[in-house]
Amino acid sequence: MINDILSELLKNQEILGYVFVKQDKGEVFSKSSTDLAGEIVGGLGTSLVGLLSQVSNSLMMGDLEHIIVEMKRGRMIINKVDNDVLIVLTTKGGNLGTVTYSINKTIKKLREYI
Repeated sequence: MINDILSELLKNQEILGYVFVKQDKGEVFSKSSTDLAGEIVGGLGTSLVGLLSQVSNSLMMGDLEHIIVEMKRGRMIINKVDNDVLIVLTTKGGNLGTVTYSINKTIKKLREYI
């Protein structure tokens, strides 16, 4: 069921792939049109969320919601989904608004399921 929810992301042409890490069970769900090592990307994303959540809280800025990493050929959008982490890879020139809409829709469905 989680794979079905996540695969909806790939209907957006600007989304190249995803990694979803269920931290309580250590499960990694990933799919990509690029050469993606889901466990490695998931581990890095989870570490970043942990670190930046601590920074955000120590600065009294509230809970971390998401991180956008701009790279030369694309973006990596890292989202905190309760205790889990969703990482979405996108094209560089893609419309961030439509990508964010797709991600938020998926996060809502994930929260209803888990």
